[in-house]
Amino acid sequence: MKIGLLDVQGCVDLHIDHFQALGVKIQRVKQVKDLLECKGLVLPGGESTAMIKLIKEGGLWDPLKNYVNEKPVWGICAGCLLLAKKIQAGDQDSLGVLDVEMTKNGTGRQVKSIAGEISDYPVFYIRAPIITKVSKVAKIYAQKDKNPVWIVDKNIMVTTFHPELGHPRPSPIHHFFLNFLAGPL
Repeated sequence: MKIGLLDVQGCVDLHIDHFQALGVKIQRVKQVKDLLECKGLVLPGGESTAMIKLIKEGGLWDPLKNYVNEKPVWGICAGCLLLAKKIQAGDQDSLGVLDVEMTKNGTGRQVKSIAGEISDYPVFYIRAPIITKVSKVAKIYAQKDKNPVWIVDKNIMVTTFHPELGHPRPSPIHHFFLNFLAGPL
């Protein structure tokens, strides 16, 4: 099995160690043909505006939108914003497939980044979006300050935090995504 990792911008390399620790092959997704080989896809954290620009310039926008409508996908931080139906931060574009509302950079500037724990594992909130509204069918797996930070809705999983920065490897969140690929939880 191969898991795709969108590789246009952002925190890509650290995820590879986590998935390799689980015995999973990674396909870096830079072109449309790369998507075809993947059972699931990770949209990493990074800078969402830059990601959108590079995705569109690379001809990935429409194929990516089709992919995330059908196959398992995990959006992390900026990857959450790429998936959200509504972003409360101007007119940023998104794939609009996840029935949530988010506030971009809701936790503040980068200097206000914080660490936390999910499932006794260290995670990091770096200019993280805040999920302000969630579909009634979405399952919330973790919250911080009464806001969801990890949700699953149908074929989409999102985390507003970065688990790839933590140790040891693999993170329980990467392990969860691998199980998520196997079918409904």
